[in-house]
Amino acid sequence: MKIVFVNLVHNQQYIFDNIENLKRFGNNDIVVITDEQFRSSYEAVNVETVAVESLIPEYTDYIETIRHNHKRKCGFWDLCKY
Repeated sequence: MKIVFVNLVHNQQYIFDNIENLKRFGNNDIVVITDEQFRSSYEAVNVETVAVESLIPEYTDYIETIRHNHKRKCGFWDLCKY
């Protein structure tokens, strides 16, 4: 079974614990959709990564809009809906 994580804007460290635990139970078909800037941090855990910018061309502009409009939580709910 393929497992897909989505990790955007902030590179959350707990995702690496989740990946490690999945691999302990034999789940090795893992994909992480993340910002281009975070892709290299997944090399050590040996999972497939996909840059969200390659999937959604206007992603960078949308994130900048969120940062501008939502100073406190960086638009958490807006990003979840997106």
